Amino acid sequence: MKNVHQELGRLARLGIVLFGEGGQRKRPVVWFDELVISLPFDPEAGDTAAAAP
Repeated sequence: MKNVHQELGRLARLGIVLFGEGGQRKRPVVWFDELVISLPFDPEAGDTAAAAP
């Protein structure tokens, strides 16, 4: 539970998740249906991790 709270806090600081007020609880809210993240890999940098297709 603590880890989920921390990660939601990080996403909120990045502006990816907002917290809506609902009674005594805050609930995470997003305004999109899909999030696509692109992570470029630079073979020149010596990255050795394998990537799944």
